[in-house]
Amino acid sequence: MVVPKISSSMARLHFSQEVTKDLINRSVSIWENTYVYAAQAASLQLNRTAKEISLFPNARKLYFWLVDHYGYSVNIPKKEVYASKIFHVVELEEAVQNLLEKGALYAPDNNHVRLVEIYNSTQKP
Repeated sequence: MVVPKISSSMARLHFSQEVTKDLINRSVSIWENTYVYAAQAASLQLNRTAKEISLFPNARKLYFWLVDHYGYSVNIPKKEVYASKIFHVVELEEAVQNLLEKGALYAPDNNHVRLVEIYNSTQKP
């Protein structure tokens, strides 16, 4: 049911009046990738504990430093994160990347990041 709709949408996107085998294959691939991505996103939201434990130690330290200095509802300039000098540049980049991968940090635009609350106040080390 989904594949014919996606395939016909792909044909319209490519200004084609016919749905070709290639468009069907691409549509199935897009649908599979979207399904896998949605399933992973849903499981991340449901499984906060596993995400919290899997943060690198430097990422956890950076997370709480950002919470203490900025809080959750503030756009934090990326320049200020990298100017914090908490870690060496390479370690800081690794910590930021880990926070982004685990969903504890996201980028609302190219110049800012924002924290996502993944710990309650009793879990702070």
